[in-house]
Amino acid sequence: MEQIETTANEAPVEHVTPAREDRKTPKKSKKIDPRAATLYIVRIALLTAMSIALMYLSFPLIPGLPVKMEFADIPVAVGAITMGPWNGVLILALKCLLYSPQSLANTGGIGVLSNFICGAPFALAAGYIFKRKKTAPVLVAALLAGMAATLVVSYFSNRFLIIPLYMRFMGISSLKGIGLGSSGGLFVAAAWLLVPTVIRFATIVALAFPLSVVLMKYVFKDKAFKVRDR
Repeated sequence: MEQIETTANEAPVEHVTPAREDRKTPKKSKKIDPRAATLYIVRIALLTAMSIALMYLSFPLIPGLPVKMEFADIPVAVGAITMGPWNGVLILALKCLLYSPQSLANTGGIGVLSNFICGAPFALAAGYIFKRKKTAPVLVAALLAGMAATLVVSYFSNRFLIIPLYMRFMGISSLKGIGLGSSGGLFVAAAWLLVPTVIRFATIVALAFPLSVVLMKYVFKDKAFKVRDR
């Protein structure tokens, strides 16, 4: 009887099962869509080819200076708007790289250097602003912001880099030798060079806007893009 009572009073033994180790499931790597990759390469190649072709339609705005009225940045702007800011910079870099042999022969490469310095902030500013909200009014604001960024960067690059490099390349010690006068020095000369830059990028903005709208709405059929801000 005593033996039965002791066994009855004993607490039931809980069988603890060993905790299973959490096995981390390996993350699935994102598969690259071959069709999307091909379309991406084709778009970059087409916009780059168009940009290079438009480089040959340029003409000088100021005789004797590497300041040209050119339309080659229109595909860059379209690429930044429709494909993202860094893709716009990529198109710009490819254009400058492929055009550099001719630029080296003409201006010692200063022309393409200035082109990249001015074009990159335009593509980045316009692309990032438009990326946040894809509407036509924002597109106008993005292109104008890109133009403003270009003017700021252009002034300082001309003042501290482009004009001194060009004077050294041409073997000129005075600003009169390149038709920029001497009163006010490099600060005034760099400011004066903003006039053709404004003309050039105002033309780019005016042409890039309708082209981007048509491509996004009817060619790429970007559903995120809205003509009106509702």
